Amino acid sequence: MVELMVAIAIGLFIIAGLYSMLSSSQQTYALSQANGQLTEAGRRVNRLLQNTLAQAGFINYQRLRLNNSLPVATVASPSVSWTLGQSVSGSNDLASSGTALAGTDVLLMRFYGSSKSDNDGGTDTSADGFLFDCSGNAMNNQKLVTLSLYVSPNKQLICADNQGNSQVLANDIESLQFRFLPDTTGASFVTADNITNWSGVIAVEYAFLASAASGQGIQSASQSYQLLDKTVTAGGDRQLRQVFSGNITLHNQGG
Repeated sequence: MVELMVAIAIGLFIIAGLYSMLSSSQQTYALSQANGQLTEAGRRVNRLLQNTLAQAGFINYQRLRLNNSLPVATVASPSVSWTLGQSVSGSNDLASSGTALAGTDVLLMRFYGSSKSDNDGGTDTSADGFLFDCSGNAMNNQKLVTLSLYVSPNKQLICADNQGNSQVLANDIESLQFRFLPDTTGASFVTADNITNWSGVIAVEYAFLASAASGQGIQSASQSYQLLDKTVTAGGDRQLRQVFSGNITLHNQGG
């Protein structure tokens, strides 16, 4: 009888150990999957930002040849006064507002669309499918598109434009930061509030903080994340987080 009880106890101990190992393996697998999904989501957002920013300042050859730059304009919402040839603008470390998440940045940019006649010298002004608004609609060369990129208070990355679109590009984006490179000797990337000549900006760099559920309800400790010049503290919850960054040279000649 004693031997039987000892055998049962040993068996239960082994089963408990196996269960603990299985549970740990499942948890590790779930975390690995969640991290992989977060990384892939961040890469997708990176591609979206790169493709969008690559359009900044575009004008077709005809306008460039005639020196018809991006025009002077004053826009009420979002409030910005565009100078001749200016293709980007921005706001740094916003205070709380109904549009953008407090402590994040906003980037504004503009460009003309592109038409089939731009490529073959013909008269077909329909869009050729090379430049797009926030909803992915192709823009022809008669369209001057102005769009903004920002994070909403509910942590969605938004692309909004003057064509009436406000498109959610990604969810679970907790911060978005931009810096700009002036075309001056020895210059380095600076925040929007340090730009004195927006027409002289030649490159943009950005960073964003993306999050995702951990998959196993694991409580994480509060942690600081560095996004360019901005330190963001987050955590103490059941989310995984990762910082993604990139930069792009503004090759298009808006002026």
